[in-house]
This record gives sequence, structure tokens and C-alpha cells, in this order.
Amino acid sequence: GISAGSSSPRERPRRRAREDDSRRAHLKALAHISRLLTKQKLHGRILAARDKKELLQAIAAEEPRQ
Repeated sequence: GISAGSSSPRERPRRRAREDDSRRAHLKALAHISRLLTKQKLHGRILAARDKKELLQAIAAEEPRQ
């Protein structure tokens, strides 16, 4: 029989620090998205984003410059 996923080529060693950083950044982005959505800003661009990269670019474009 075929053992499922035991030698999957997609598997990579995990780098926990980087994982935690990206998770934190992701949660921050989600909070930001929800704030923007409540203001009805950016809605079309978020829905039009085809992937995470486009989504983050759309968010970055709306970030207040400081």
C-alpha cells in the first residue's frame, strides 16, 4: 500500500521564530483589515486581491503614512 504523506516533498523543516513572526504579522493584518472594512475603505481592492501578496499591497497602500 501507499503510506500517505510520510515522504511528502512539500515538507520542510520548520523555523519556529519565523513562523511566530508571520503569524503575528498576519493577525495584525487581519485586525487592520477588519478596521478598514468597518470604515468601508479598501473593500473592493481586498475582494479583488487574488493572493496574499496583492492583499498585503492593497493594505499597505491604505496605511496612514507616519
